[in-house]
Amino acid sequence: MMLVGLLIGFFGRAVYIERLGPLPLPSPVSMLVFVAAIWGIAAAIAVVGPSLPAVNPPRVQIMRAATGLLWWLVAIVCAMLTAASEGVIVQAAVARNVLLFVAIATIMVALGAVQLSWLPVTLLVVCSLQFGWRPHGTSPIRWWAVAVNENSTARQWFVIGSIAALALTLLALLRPIDRMTLGRRRGV
Repeated sequence: MMLVGLLIGFFGRAVYIERLGPLPLPSPVSMLVFVAAIWGIAAAIAVVGPSLPAVNPPRVQIMRAATGLLWWLVAIVCAMLTAASEGVIVQAAVARNVLLFVAIATIMVALGAVQLSWLPVTLLVVCSLQFGWRPHGTSPIRWWAVAVNENSTARQWFVIGSIAALALTLLALLRPIDRMTLGRRRGV
């Protein structure tokens, strides 16, 4: 999935989307928003491993968090490579989006909903695209629609970093396993 995201990112980085299906968007949005979502979901799913014994020692927890962080860094590096020709400001925004999307998807994975890890990320992207724009005001983008904001601020990084820290903590403590597949293997 990361390779697909990398290919789409390289060939579609100059593409701007003006419609989402039959609905026109208030403002054109870069394809990199969607590619960042693909990388985030792929990095979150990559940490799912086989079911381990019921014992969950601290060394396993640390290793699980380190593996998750490694996949997160791979996704962010892919994002930075794709957006390299777009400039530092766009690179920071794409990296911020990848971190946000991977953190949200990782929370779903840690809670055992691997098959639904794409859902909150997709809902955030679609809601940001459709409802994140203000008709008038000081800022054209609402505070919660960071996915479509081309500028990144220290406050956004702090909040998204906090969400990422929560996701890594949940990932380390809750032993992410594919509960639906595990149930099928046991015949339940």
